[in-house]
Amino acid sequence: MIMQNYVGCDISKAWLDFFDEASGQYHRIDNQADAIAAYVAGLHPSRDFVVMEATGVHDRLLRHVLAKAGVPFSRHNPAHTHHYAKSTRRRAKTDRLDARMLSDYGRRYHPEAEPAPREEGEHLQSLARLRDQMVEIRATLKKQRSEAFGAIVIAEIEELIATFNVRIKGIEGQIAQAIAQAEDMARDNALMISVPGVSKITSFSLLAHLPELGQRSPKSIAALAGLAPFDNKRASSIAGARSRVVDHAYVAHSTWQRSAPSGLVSASELSTPPSQPAQVPRNSPSSPSQESFSSSSTPSFAIKKHSHEHSCHAVILIEGCSDTELCSVFNALTSRHGS
Repeated sequence: MIMQNYVGCDISKAWLDFFDEASGQYHRIDNQADAIAAYVAGLHPSRDFVVMEATGVHDRLLRHVLAKAGVPFSRHNPAHTHHYAKSTRRRAKTDRLDARMLSDYGRRYHPEAEPAPREEGEHLQSLARLRDQMVEIRATLKKQRSEAFGAIVIAEIEELIATFNVRIKGIEGQIAQAIAQAEDMARDNALMISVPGVSKITSFSLLAHLPELGQRSPKSIAALAGLAPFDNKRASSIAGARSRVVDHAYVAHSTWQRSAPSGLVSASELSTPPSQPAQVPRNSPSSPSQESFSSSSTPSFAIKKHSHEHSCHAVILIEGCSDTELCSVFNALTSRHGS
């Protein structure tokens, strides 16, 4: 059996710092496709495992080259690795030391490899992010228009707003085309927009910014979105929100509340075959084995079931949160991947 060799990688915009556990050597290369490809060519897919921090767009080239070469890798929340580094009582901090710390982190926790990045998913995410940014700019312009008083200024702002309206519609058309070209995303999109309160904008925003939909349990999805209460010694807390997911899900949840859809079933029925009706009360927690969630403030689940290709699909709407907690999250196609 080949011993796993954890290669730590500290990522910056301009370069990458690697620490090879087996050889004890450091390497710095440019964060460019050709330099990365040359370095990855020296890694062995069955032996080497690259550990890195999630750094937004700066790790994109590395992830794609590693996936193409078949070299496993994992990305980690910088807050987690930072606390791990503090636990080792190392006070010095350099790029080389961070690369070594990530190698040690991999040896300590033996992380699972991430799936290979999907070009269509990243393309959808970039389009959705661009649309969100343009909507924010348009909102700023509308605010400026409401405060403007000169006729020339108002006319200029209204012209800009009209231009952004056209551009936003164009981006939405490109997003719809990108979803239609990916069979699985098109299926998920059709399912989500069939649920009352879920618009096409909410649907593609969730597909873009929460790609784990359909691959994780409902409570895991809630945690990833930053909407799940976790036990804290003093009180329940919510952290780690994906702001774009929260914003779109909150709007959808408000609309869903007003529409009051029928056909809601107990959350416990997700794992119950249709021939065996669930015997759990409606407001019972759906997954009591999820110990990381607060037992005192677990939201109730309202679930509308759908059927597609002989599998049980659902869209989850979390209710029962306090006024200070954004309380919506969706989990489409929960059983598509056997979850």
